[in-house]
Amino acid sequence: MVSVSFEEIKTDARYNWQHLYFVSKKRYAVFRKEKTRAACKAAFEEAAQRFGYEIRELGFGEDYAHVHIIVNVPSKFSLQQTIQIFKSHSASKIFEVIPNF
Repeated sequence: MVSVSFEEIKTDARYNWQHLYFVSKKRYAVFRKEKTRAACKAAFEEAAQRFGYEIRELGFGEDYAHVHIIVNVPSKFSLQQTIQIFKSHSASKIFEVIPNF
């Protein structure tokens, strides 16, 4: 496998890498608990597998109020559809795992 930098990949026409940034409501520190972070990470990975996305990085902010994700968006989805898929899928999975969230 050949190692290339993110800047080199950004210029390749086969890839559409996007940096998405999801913030919690009123910037509350909702990702402090490991259970919540694990549920969110599992939901993002499940959505990526289901819809054909490729996740390069997934991390939580130091203030525990936001999520950073670098994802390869397939050409059949717009950026707005991608955001909608990840937000709705992660919210439903988190509320399924943690009902009183």
